[in-house]
Amino acid sequence: MSAKLTALYGVISTLFGKNYSVIINNVIKKANKGDKPEGFIIHYLKLRYTNEMEKAMLSAHGVCYEDYKRKHNVRMEVEKKREQDYLNCKRLVADIDSRLHG
Repeated sequence: MSAKLTALYGVISTLFGKNYSVIINNVIKKANKGDKPEGFIIHYLKLRYTNEMEKAMLSAHGVCYEDYKRKHNVRMEVEKKREQDYLNCKRLVADIDSRLHG
């Protein structure tokens, strides 16, 4: 198990850099001791966006993409709101469909 974790550490530190290698190194140390790591790791999102996408995010959710990328709690709130909007639209379509065909 230690060899696999060490290989994973090498790959992830190469892909994501120093910040993540420190976090992963701590997780590996705990795993080697037999301790379970506390929580989980969420990495920084590498999102590309246009000015139009930025305007849409600001108008729809009141959040800019930089905050969305960096802050997990902001992402969760935006995604909860999107999920709720999706469910509301789905119910509305089902209601209209049942009135038309029922």
